[in-house]
Amino acid sequence: MEYLGFLSLSDSLKKEFYLQDINDRKKILIMSESGNDAYEKLGRFYLDPNGFDIAFNSLIEEINNSSDNKTVLIDEVGRLELRGKGFNALINKLIEMDIDLLLCVRKSFVREVIEKYGFTNCKVINVEYDESFRKSNA
Repeated sequence: MEYLGFLSLSDSLKKEFYLQDINDRKKILIMSESGNDAYEKLGRFYLDPNGFDIAFNSLIEEINNSSDNKTVLIDEVGRLELRGKGFNALINKLIEMDIDLLLCVRKSFVREVIEKYGFTNCKVINVEYDESFRKSNA
């Protein structure tokens, strides 16, 4: 079994957010407090219009170059995807390709994500955040 996908990370000041490939560890900028005024804004962040396209193309290429069974991890699926943005196109493509998915979704969006993508054969695992973990690993 081969795992592919992306983690969502931020810089230490939470001014920029990246996708990090779980295998080659390359980072792709997706949101920043500073940006081009032509970019779409989400709250205080400018969405880089190329970031998710780069991630899409990179992951599909990885899948096509692999002969193993694959599971794709996507962290984090939520508001953007529910609006048809972010990882939306990638998730739809992976469903079409019948790829096993492991999606990290905030509890408040789980039902909407299941409904949006028509998941019927899925398992929801609730993971509680432990603030002591952050403090002990800082």
